[in-house]
Amino acid sequence: MDLDHLKIPIDDDPSWKERCNKRMEELKNTQFSSQDAASQQELLHKELVGEKIVLIPELYKAVEEGNVNKFLDVLEQECKQRKLNLSVIFEQVTETGDSLLHVAADKGKEKIVELICCHFPELLIRRNVRGGTPLHVAVRSKNSTMVNLILSQYASMKSTHDVMKDKEITREKDELGDTPLHEAVNNGDLSVLQVILHRDKDMVHELNKSRCSPLFLAAASGNVAIVNLLLDIPFSADQKLPLCFGNSPLHAAILKRNPELIKTILKKRPELLYLRAEDGSTSLHYAAYIGYVEGFRTLLKNSFSLEGNKKGHLPIHLACKRGHLEVVKEFLQNEWPINPRVLNKKGQNILHVAAKNGRSNVVQYLLKNPKIDQFTINQKDNDGNTPLHLASINLFPKVMYFITRENRTNVNLSNSSGLTARDIVCLELKNQMTIRKFLANRVLKEAGVPVKRLSLCQEVYTVPMTQTLKIEGWQF
Repeated sequence: MDLDHLKIPIDDDPSWKERCNKRMEELKNTQFSSQDAASQQELLHKELVGEKIVLIPELYKAVEEGNVNKFLDVLEQECKQRKLNLSVIFEQVTETGDSLLHVAADKGKEKIVELICCHFPELLIRRNVRGGTPLHVAVRSKNSTMVNLILSQYASMKSTHDVMKDKEITREKDELGDTPLHEAVNNGDLSVLQVILHRDKDMVHELNKSRCSPLFLAAASGNVAIVNLLLDIPFSADQKLPLCFGNSPLHAAILKRNPELIKTILKKRPELLYLRAEDGSTSLHYAAYIGYVEGFRTLLKNSFSLEGNKKGHLPIHLACKRGHLEVVKEFLQNEWPINPRVLNKKGQNILHVAAKNGRSNVVQYLLKNPKIDQFTINQKDNDGNTPLHLASINLFPKVMYFITRENRTNVNLSNSSGLTARDIVCLELKNQMTIRKFLANRVLKEAGVPVKRLSLCQEVYTVPMTQTLKIEGWQF
């Protein structure tokens, strides 16, 4: 990567460094008496930000003006007038916890930044109240030259200062867990991104406290230029793709329902289609879960295989669970050799899942679909429950109505506990009567669903059900 355009400009006065460094050394060597030191200690208990002294306003103004000579003049003046050692001056912070280096980095004052880094390099990893380092601040200011300067200063100082030896400034995180690269992506600054990536490419996949990587955030922002830049950075060769939702740019593109970005990602990095979240779900699962039909269609066309998540759910199971009928249709209309009878880890097919979750629109469609045969309608899960049983357990009368009106449904089946669908509802009726319970029992009774455990319903039969009960808004 060519960074020549980011080189620090040569000052008109090439002797400024030598002259300013000499003045700074003289100030550092100036010491005050023990009585003066007591005055310093007294000052430490006044005007504090946390445990730090509030930055002297004159110093802030001097940094803001950016004249390195005037900055040194103010430093010298404050040291002498207040009888403060220079190290105490550089412990001062603003109300937001910014050190003098933070302020200079934010204002883009390159000479002052270079001078401070040379004499107080530990400030390079000093944090403000948000946990941000001067590099975070420079990134937030969208100043690529300043970012490059700070990175260069850190690289040259790191080996000679113990406090910095075991740290990488590009990997320091603020209180949100954001690295400087996260910050650069959030700001949408391509030039700053290039500078950071030139120093540390692996941070593309680092997660913040929200479990999001810079790559994920770039996709979520819809910035195609940044996404393309970050997609060039491979995942670590010595490990598999991480099981993390927040590291998949496809998940982010789906979340934002951005079809063009989805196509861009698939064209450049098709293997990311199989990047899994912690629950084992792929991007196809996620598109199905949120009901994003266009994205689901694109992903499906680019998929070479379909696998379940940790619960054994295929994407169509999730679409059925959420009631996303158009996604279900898209899946079943596809030529995938996937049998609708395919089961999750509970032994449930797609009709089981739709019925269990009360998705009457999906249930009605599935019962009319030629791919759904009689076996699928009456298939039992690991507990012996058919789709009708699951609708009864969860008291979904409308789902029960559609299933019992299907002539291929065997209403006489019992589950592993020996209960029919109506036995299950009768158990519920022993408790307080509700409209849903009343309707569920009525639907099953009219469909001829038997009661095999008569003792369960003896009390139910004695419950007076008013014939004039009106249930408004109930339509099958």
